[in-house]
Formats: sequence, structure tokens, C-alpha cells
Amino acid sequence: RAGGALHVLLGNHDVMNVDGDFRYVTRGAYEESASWAVAAGETPKDSMKRTRYALMRPGGGIAKRFMAPNPLVVVVGSTVFAHGGLHPSHVRYGLDRMNGETRSWIEGTGERKALWFLNAKEAVIWSRVYSVQGKEECTMLEETLQMIEGSVQRLVVGHTVQQPMGINGACSDQVYRIDVGMSSGMYDAEPEILEIIDDGREVRKVTFQSNEPSAQVLAKDIT
Repeated sequence: RAGGALHVLLGNHDVMNVDGDFRYVTRGAYEESASWAVAAGETPKDSMKRTRYALMRPGGGIAKRFMAPNPLVVVVGSTVFAHGGLHPSHVRYGLDRMNGETRSWIEGTGERKALWFLNAKEAVIWSRVYSVQGKEECTMLEETLQMIEGSVQRLVVGHTVQQPMGINGACSDQVYRIDVGMSSGMYDAEPEILEIIDDGREVRKVTFQSNEPSAQVLAKDIT
């Protein structure tokens, strides 16, 4: 009723599963894969791992249905979103090009191996160059933002847990780090929300105490 849109970005664990890297997959997740295969009318393989691979691999049922439609990078107004980070090399290659080639790879119609911008520590889904306290590459970030078409002012990333501070900004508020470690496998932290109002006129962090929201202003345009 209020309008808007929901964008679900690809992260490193999504790509790991498509690439057959199941290091963090629990037994329960393997069992869910087998159940999903039966419900979808597919024949389970002779092991839960092989069943999961058949579903998650490029062109697999889960990969095509749930992962291929999701972008790697999205720009909304003056904000760009990526799971780990963006480097100048990524922008030079092209954001739309990366999104398109990633989708083709997951659908099984493109490259057979994970693409260069999805693999290695400098990848869009693995980068931490803006997320480690006190070691942010702010000059690189400014260059990256200036290269993106349009007036992009800030980058929002996840991937690197920000505890105990929670959601925070760095590099003169050109980057916001929003991974608070909600997973029970990490910090089991309470949810937080980054709220960008009027395309950056005000940026707030919303936290919850006893289910009651409380907002903290992180940045405000007073011009």
C-alpha cells in the first residue's frame, strides 16, 4: 500500500552453494534439500550432498528459482548496495554487466565456473576493505563512488559483523556497515535497521528494546 520495492542481494554464502562449496551447510540444511527435491517432484540422489548439489548448482532447481533473479549490486537513488564491497575494477567492468553475467552463470547458461568478481577476497561478495574498523580504504571508496553513473553518495555493505557497535558509518558517512550478526551461529544479535530518508537527507539506525523501536541519527544534511 505504501509503494516501494524489495531487493534481495546475493551474498557469499549464496554463491558458495551454487559453486558447490558446502563448508557451512548443516545436516538440517541437507535434509531440507532432500525434502524440497521430493516436494518439487525431483528424484533425490544417492546422498544428501549430491541431492543438494543437483538443486544448487548452476541450472539447478533452487538456484534458478531463488537465486538467479537476485542482483549482485543495486543502486537506489544515491545509494549503492553490495554484500561485501565495490572496487574501481568492478565499476569499470560494469554493474549491469556483473548482474547479468551472474544471473546467466546461476541459470546455467553462462560461464561454468564462478566469475572473477565473485571469487577471491577482492570480490563483490567477499571484500572487507571498507568494513574493518580503523583500516577502511576511504580513498578507494571515494574513487569508486565517483565512477558510478549518477550522483551516488554512499555504499551500504554487510558481510563483516559490526559488533559490539552495531550498524555504523565510516569514511565521512560514505559507507554504512549493517551486518550486526543476527545469526545464531554468530552473535544471535537483535535486529537493526538502516533507514535512509529522502535519499540521504537523513540516515538513521533503528534498534529495538522490548519490541519498541528507537532511532539514532547517523547523518543529516543541514544544507
